[in-house]
Amino acid sequence: MPTYVTAFFSGELEPFWPHFWLLSGSIVAGAAVGVGIIFEASEYSASTHRVAKWLVIGGVFVESLCTIALFVFDEGISGAQQSKIIALEQRLAPRTLSGSQQEELQNRAAKFPGTLGRIWIIPGDADTFPFSQLLTEPLRKAGWVVGAGTSLSGQRMRGVAVAIRYGADTKPQADMLVGFLNSAGILTRLAAPFENEDGLLPAANMYSPPGADNPQLVVVIGSK
Repeated sequence: MPTYVTAFFSGELEPFWPHFWLLSGSIVAGAAVGVGIIFEASEYSASTHRVAKWLVIGGVFVESLCTIALFVFDEGISGAQQSKIIALEQRLAPRTLSGSQQEELQNRAAKFPGTLGRIWIIPGDADTFPFSQLLTEPLRKAGWVVGAGTSLSGQRMRGVAVAIRYGADTKPQADMLVGFLNSAGILTRLAAPFENEDGLLPAANMYSPPGADNPQLVVVIGSK
């Protein structure tokens, strides 16, 4: 019962039956009010007048209750639809980092200067490359040595994955990135450690700045 009530007010129920019963109740209650008014005429007895009074009172009460419940239910449906629209807009919107978010990332990354990393992109979504640039810039400003790579294998991956090389001491950096990106609304997970990048992303085209030929941490950006 509590689950049904919650679903009713949140607009999650199939609307046909709630509308049917609430409208039916409102119609019956309105009819009761009409009958009560008729029976209040002077030609009817005092006992009939008492029944008529309660028909009017009860009918007004039930009709008002049904009307309010119908309004609340329709508002719940509207709210549920709005939530779905917002979720869809967020799903379709390109991934980005605001200026303040980039500054926050730079400040967090500055605690780990000299980190050797690489940001891979898996082509697919239009926002993949622009987002990789937004991610790379604050990391480099924080003193990280960050290379870039593009997967040419045709593989598909959803979201962002962060992985560290076996034996590397870059787990704190990886946890920082995963936590930061998820807090920014960007789906990110910690992937299994890798031994070499060829096994991680075969058939790839990569660029390494001086001193970053063997990154200890990689970020793979897939589709949204």
